[in-house]
Amino acid sequence: MAAIDTLRQWIEVAVPGLTVMYAEQVKAHAPRPPLPYAKLLIASSTPISGTPFESTSDIPDAVNPNLTTLFRSHKRQGVARVDIFGNAALTSEQVISELQLSVRRLAVRDVLLAGGMVLRWLGSLTNIPTLRDTNWEDRSQADFQFRVVDSETEAYPVIDTVNLIPTFKVEGAP
Repeated sequence: MAAIDTLRQWIEVAVPGLTVMYAEQVKAHAPRPPLPYAKLLIASSTPISGTPFESTSDIPDAVNPNLTTLFRSHKRQGVARVDIFGNAALTSEQVISELQLSVRRLAVRDVLLAGGMVLRWLGSLTNIPTLRDTNWEDRSQADFQFRVVDSETEAYPVIDTVNLIPTFKVEGAP
């Protein structure tokens, strides 16, 4: 499961009923969902391990026995930026506070662990109201740091090995 999907599930479990959109879905003049809703963006993501761990399976592929499966995993850490657009019934500050506290709940930890992720709150809440049409819209932003182990599997053909005996021909030799 991709890191962004795990983060989306975290928000949905932490604040039931809140609509979660990816930042790429929110365009300048596109219709937006009813308030309150969350906008999720992975602000940064960098590898934290030098070389990926690789292993192969000894079980041949059922369809093509000449294929071997390679399992590869690597660790990354990054920052997830969450923008909350609130309303009178559920303000953006209330939602951010709920997200901060949710990291300690077992149900949320189960969702994160299923995605191979750990999460922590990075800092303070930023209250940044925005102008929507002619009214001010309640908006807050917070950053969360995540660490995730990504796994990939791929099948690749086995390359037959050939023993080579090097031979050198010296000029003038028989």
